[in-house]
Amino acid sequence: MRLTALVLFIGLALGTPAQAQQREALVPDENTDPNLAPTPDKAQVEAERKRAPFARQGRLCINLTYGFGYAALGDMHTLSDTYAPDPAVDAEGNLQINAELGFTYYIPYYVMAHVAFGAIYEKAGTRLPNSTAMFENWNLMFEVPILLGGYYPFKDRFYAYAMIGPAIHTYVRSWWDVDGTGLPDASGPTGVGMQAIIGMDFMVSEPFSAGLALKYRYHKTGALTEKGTDAPYPRGTSRDYILDFSGISLELVLRFWVL
Repeated sequence: MRLTALVLFIGLALGTPAQAQQREALVPDENTDPNLAPTPDKAQVEAERKRAPFARQGRLCINLTYGFGYAALGDMHTLSDTYAPDPAVDAEGNLQINAELGFTYYIPYYVMAHVAFGAIYEKAGTRLPNSTAMFENWNLMFEVPILLGGYYPFKDRFYAYAMIGPAIHTYVRSWWDVDGTGLPDASGPTGVGMQAIIGMDFMVSEPFSAGLALKYRYHKTGALTEKGTDAPYPRGTSRDYILDFSGISLELVLRFWVL
């Protein structure tokens, strides 16, 4: 009887810790069940976000751009010499202005993608000798750049970037006018050029930044035709005239970060 009781006592003593361990293993805790892991403190998450650069992956911004610069426009100068009523009078210029509305997305690994709609414009004119009449030329095209590049943030609020890619040009127009007589106008076909940009932005705050960019355009159109017809421009020409907006511009870029 005493032997039997001793065996039962030893069995209970050895079995209790093992059963306890089994019961403990079946009870989920924060180390074994990820659903029970403590959630990060909101203040800690916010602090970590504020320590990250303002320009970072996963952000999207709306861009407003305004700039000015040089445009080749060589054939327009030749036409100006042809149309000028006096050899000493012409309407030649190389100063273009441009504006753009676009979207830029910041991808992981410091990659950025950009798409936009813009316009580039140039006007030149001169007053005819001994007259109040004007001889003028206006040139315009719309452009849709699709660019890819990279960016690198430093000192928290600054980041530099570079992008390159194709740019579709459309609505190519060249208008001419001499007061009192008028001249035929020209249009050009849709085509593809390119853009290359380098720039730097300053993050004024998390939702807003401003910066400067240096942009090179290559925009040579196909042959111009007389507006509203398929006739070569100007009529009777023995060569093709094009609108060439290739050149460099300096631009102010305002970004409104929506993500």
